[in-house]
Amino acid sequence: MDAFKSYFLENYPHTFVSEDPHPALLLWSSSSSLPRITGMSMVEQDGIGSGQGIPSGTILALLKGLCSAKVPIVNILYTKDLSYLKIDGKRLSPEDSAENISQLFKVPRGKNPVKPPNDPKQIKDAFHIWSRDAFDGTNAKKTDIDIIALDTKHKNIIGFVEIKRSSKISVGNWKPYTEDLNNYLICMSFSNLIGANFFTVHHEVMDLGILKPSTDVDLFMHKACSSKLPTSSDFNTLRGSGKVITVRDALIQITS
Repeated sequence: MDAFKSYFLENYPHTFVSEDPHPALLLWSSSSSLPRITGMSMVEQDGIGSGQGIPSGTILALLKGLCSAKVPIVNILYTKDLSYLKIDGKRLSPEDSAENISQLFKVPRGKNPVKPPNDPKQIKDAFHIWSRDAFDGTNAKKTDIDIIALDTKHKNIIGFVEIKRSSKISVGNWKPYTEDLNNYLICMSFSNLIGANFFTVHHEVMDLGILKPSTDVDLFMHKACSSKLPTSSDFNTLRGSGKVITVRDALIQITS
């Protein structure tokens, strides 16, 4: 698990983390729909267990209460060999699942029929690899949310986090990449939709390293604004909001 996720879970128990093959929250859109979100899905490998932190069902219930009238939200289970998927409990073939998601979330299909992978044992993130083939790689957009922080009573989402790891660019010199604009538009749209601030954290700890409370990270923030859709100008504002902050203080700001 990513070092910042681990620190967050250990020090703030009211946390959901996306961690394949355990539950992961995905936001969907398309080139023609951006910056609007056209769908949300909680995706997990069938029978793998709920993982650490807040159960995915709690997050789904909160999201459905906040925005199901505006955006379709589904739960997706998949088998490791991708012989079938279950969308809100309905068992479907990989091909029928792709068609269902395409129509529901208004994301374009890929050019070739969908089939299970040739060697499931070699697949680490089966849903991600399957969906790359199932949907148009240029025009279908999806991004996962790394961390969701709830209030202590688990009634509200108070913030969420995108984590970026890089040891090539040091803390204090890193900024969100301009080529990631579409992903940031989706996340900022999600922020405005649910009324929770969006944070990007960049750190340098790779593999199974540990972040100490006093370790410096980069923190960027988009303040939720329910009155409008995000623009490239909002992305530039986010890029300019960066500050170097300790891991401890970053957690405090995200959960305040």
